[in-house]
Amino acid sequence: MKVCLAKQNDVQEIMSLIAQAKLFLAEQKIDQWQNGYPDISDILLDIAQQNGYVAYQNHEIVGYVCISFDGEPCYDVIKGEWLSKQAYATIHRMTVENRQKGKGLAGKLFDFAEQLCAKKKIHSLRVDTDEKNLLMQRVFAKQGFVYCGVVDVGDSEKIAFEKQI
Repeated sequence: MKVCLAKQNDVQEIMSLIAQAKLFLAEQKIDQWQNGYPDISDILLDIAQQNGYVAYQNHEIVGYVCISFDGEPCYDVIKGEWLSKQAYATIHRMTVENRQKGKGLAGKLFDFAEQLCAKKKIHSLRVDTDEKNLLMQRVFAKQGFVYCGVVDVGDSEKIAFEKQI
């Protein structure tokens, strides 16, 4: 597997992965990503800001993730407490192609995010998800993230996690 910055010509394949994820979440009766987010404008902004990454396997895009080092305003207020007050990276909009689920690809994307953090001397990663998204919570736990509390992301509350690296 190879991970690299997403390009504009990757957008349709990325949106196909997001459509798969939205359907998967709906089938699990999880409200996350059911209100139009993320949409093409979110992905185009990720690409423009060089925060969007695609995972390739056999010349096919099989995963997408946004890794940002710009801070997350909705993380400024948490019902709970972050593990640290240091600079952090945020992971958003992670999706894996349906045939790749359960094969460790999400873990590899998290490992890639940690490598980017190491290059930038950032020692903290933060993430959030829907309370009902137990699959993603298991991925977080497997990757060493610790539950920190609840954040308001504008349209709903999400449970938040941090990993010190």
